[in-house]
This record gives sequence, C-alpha cells and structure tokens, in this order.
Amino acid sequence: VLIVAPKSVLPNWSKELAKWAPTITVTELQGTEKQRQRAVDDTVANGGVLLATYGMLRSDKMTAMVNTRKLGFQWD
Repeated sequence: VLIVAPKSVLPNWSKELAKWAPTITVTELQGTEKQRQRAVDDTVANGGVLLATYGMLRSDKMTAMVNTRKLGFQWD
C-alpha cells in the first residue's frame, strides 16, 4: 500500500497504523535514493505500507521507483 500525504501528517499515519494494525510493517520513504529504493523493494517483496510525501512523488526518480507497472499501484 502506498499512502501519499503532506509531510506534517506522516508521523500521525505511522502512529495510527501502529495502533490499529500493529502487525503491518510501515516504512516512511526517506533518505538517499538507494535507501528509498530498498524500502520500496522490501515492501513489495514482504508487504506493508509505504508513506511518502507529495513532494517526493513529484520527483522523476521517485515516480520511476513506484512505477505502476512494476508495483501494480493504481493512481487515483
């Protein structure tokens, strides 16, 4: 699952997911490009939730990282 939200509310998403779905792995996409790619790959392989900011997805590299064909995300 990919959740895209303003940076200011990502900590709240993490907190609420930990409260209501403690068995689900939650990863906030941050760090270097390599670290973000590893987080995406791990989540795809093992399941979980990715949290990203709108600004992060506006970047061409990040958009390629979560390419809809590769990951099966459907953009709404």
